[in-house]
Amino acid sequence: MGMIASVIGATGLVGSAVVSQLCSDADVEAVHVLVRRAPPGVEFSPNPKLTQHVIDFDRLANVSWPTSNVLFCCLGTTIKTADSKEAFRTVDFDYVVG
Repeated sequence: MGMIASVIGATGLVGSAVVSQLCSDADVEAVHVLVRRAPPGVEFSPNPKLTQHVIDFDRLANVSWPTSNVLFCCLGTTIKTADSKEAFRTVDFDYVVG
């Protein structure tokens, strides 16, 4: 049985690279990506290993997490994208630590 991985923050630069590497690794059986929403123009290449889960990041305690051997946290944003210091902190700190 191979490794089962989950990636939170899979649509960003780092997360998409991690997902790509996991999907191409013969030792990885399945990859779960946890996203807020499927943003327009961001699609994961079709891969039988890959399952996408849309979750509410503001209610992480209520998320039914997929069973995994390993979790990669690739959450992050920029202050420009976040639009405020508070929103930036929410993504880069609160979601990660909370």
